[in-house]
Amino acid sequence: MAMVREMLPLMAIGLLLIVAYIVIFWAQINTMPYDMIYLFLPHGVRMLAFVLLRYASIPVMILAQFTAGYFLDDVYPAASWLLFLGAAISTLSPVLGYWLLRLFRIDPVPADPSKPIGWGTLLLFLGATTLFNGPFIAFLKIFVVGVDAGYMDFASAMMVGDILGSLAIMVGYFMAKHIVQLGQKFGRNFRWHL
Repeated sequence: MAMVREMLPLMAIGLLLIVAYIVIFWAQINTMPYDMIYLFLPHGVRMLAFVLLRYASIPVMILAQFTAGYFLDDVYPAASWLLFLGAAISTLSPVLGYWLLRLFRIDPVPADPSKPIGWGTLLLFLGATTLFNGPFIAFLKIFVVGVDAGYMDFASAMMVGDILGSLAIMVGYFMAKHIVQLGQKFGRNFRWHL
């Protein structure tokens, strides 16, 4: 029973991330279908999932991306191996970026969640993940699916969009977390003075 109690917060976070990914993907595809490549917020949800869940983010993001791709994206044929491959590549990009930085003895996501992530390290981490996601997804979309675009232009645009989208989500998350912590601290101080 204790193990179930320990798993519930992780499962709740995973479910929230799945819903967030699908809703943000839906909102982007419906409001900026042609420009979303330059600010791809769902990549930020992938990054946040890895920061919060580490390797447990892999099944969470595979499910989120496959669901969003199956129901919302018309680039890949529904339920095809391409859809799953694209979801797998994108899901693994934070993991690969993490291990690339670990090769250089940089820990972009401290094991202790109370330790802050430095902004310089976070930018390196976001950049490292785009080295894997942008070029591989561009390859799939252009050379396998047949999207009419130049490879270098498309891959570069995806990399920029992933970085900007990740920054927007991560900055938003850390700002919200900081505001909640300040509110809790203020609440404790206020109760103490009463």
